Parts: sequence; C-alpha cells; structure tokens
Amino acid sequence: MIENVLAWFKESKDNNVIYIYHNDEENKDVYMVALRDDGGTLIGYYEKHEYRNSRILLAEEIRFILSFFHPLPADKSINIIKKKCNKAKYN
Repeated sequence: MIENVLAWFKESKDNNVIYIYHNDEENKDVYMVALRDDGGTLIGYYEKHEYRNSRILLAEEIRFILSFFHPLPADKSINIIKKKCNKAKYN
C-alpha cells in the first residue's frame, strides 16, 4: 500500500494528501502527507492524525450555523459567538 501511495505522490506535485483509514477506537482519521523539497521533489511522507472529537468553532463557522436557526442582526450574533467561544474555552 505504501508503495502505491508513494507512486501516486510522484505522479504530480499536486498529489500531497491521501486518506488512509479511520481508527474507530480513537475516533480519528489517518492520512499520508507528502514531504517535498523546495523544487517539489518528493523526499518522504508522514502520517497525519485528525481527531473527530468536538473542537472550538471559528466565529465565522458559528455565525453560519446560527444563521439557519436564529437570523439575528450581526451585532447580536457576534455576542452569542463570543459567549459560546468563552464557554467552550473553560469547559
């Protein structure tokens, strides 16, 4: 499998990340990421692990989500976003 991924990385400088599998036990996705030199030549790879656990949303993401449920003026939605972000930081 690794040889196939490395061959794909070598096909194009744009081929840089590929999903490998989901680890159910740790609730994370695993990717292979190409390492390239300044000229774009493949020099290796590493595994990237992304956990699917909840994270703090960016203000823009919260505003977008809230727009479906609570169409509020911008100033009010910003206050809601700040409260949610502050609450998430300390929980």
